[in-house]
Amino acid sequence: MLMKTFILLKFLFLCILFFFSCTTRRSEIDTKDREKIQLFLNQFLFVNSGAYTLFGDKPITEMFLFVGSDDDLMELTEEELKTAIPLDRSIVDNWKTWKRYIDKISCKNFIIKENACLLDPTHTIYSVLNVKSVKRVLGKHREAFQRVIGSSFDTDKVIEEFKDSSSYFWNKVFEDHYLSGLLFGYGEENIAYFLDCMATQNTKIHFSDEYNPLATVNNFPLPSFALSAEDKTSDCYREQRIKIKKLCQDKDIIDLTIQRLME
Repeated sequence: MLMKTFILLKFLFLCILFFFSCTTRRSEIDTKDREKIQLFLNQFLFVNSGAYTLFGDKPITEMFLFVGSDDDLMELTEEELKTAIPLDRSIVDNWKTWKRYIDKISCKNFIIKENACLLDPTHTIYSVLNVKSVKRVLGKHREAFQRVIGSSFDTDKVIEEFKDSSSYFWNKVFEDHYLSGLLFGYGEENIAYFLDCMATQNTKIHFSDEYNPLATVNNFPLPSFALSAEDKTSDCYREQRIKIKKLCQDKDIIDLTIQRLME
């Protein structure tokens, strides 16, 4: 009886400790910062499809952040300006505010990386990697990765190298449309369609969904990828979208995101 009482008290103590730790994490973020973080997370999770990596099984999501100057914008051609996504400079400030808090968190099942875009130094790439999903892709397509990399590789080791900009493995992967397509969760049939369009210089590519800069937790698109007639991937993301909406229903997206990253 005494042992049962001790176990019950210990369980209650852990529950209280967990409650106060969650409350503390929430109180650490002041109101102004919460507003900025909320805006950034909405941009990353729902406009840029990061929710499918954080709450679904999309292996990797990237978001490009413009960190250049007004002079850099002046260098764009008239044609480029027509197709350019409207620039909201507050996004970078919101991202930096998020970084101040997220850098203190130890993530087990996700890796967060920021690195300069080698092809365009006016941009920074913000990436989140889902460890379990990436392991699944590397295991399923191991031979394809080995052919491009030129040798065998240790899955855990290369995942740990994700933040290393000099990693031979990741540099080779991101140079290859097929391998990177697998890791962005586009689906083999859609990657094949995209590569065929590139080979035939077909510019009329069909996409899975349209970019929506006003996306919210209640209305956000599928991840954007070239959509083949044999597509089997978009239905999976539609199912995930339903689950993500239910998960986020009436939840504080900041607390939910932090909780997910700490799992």
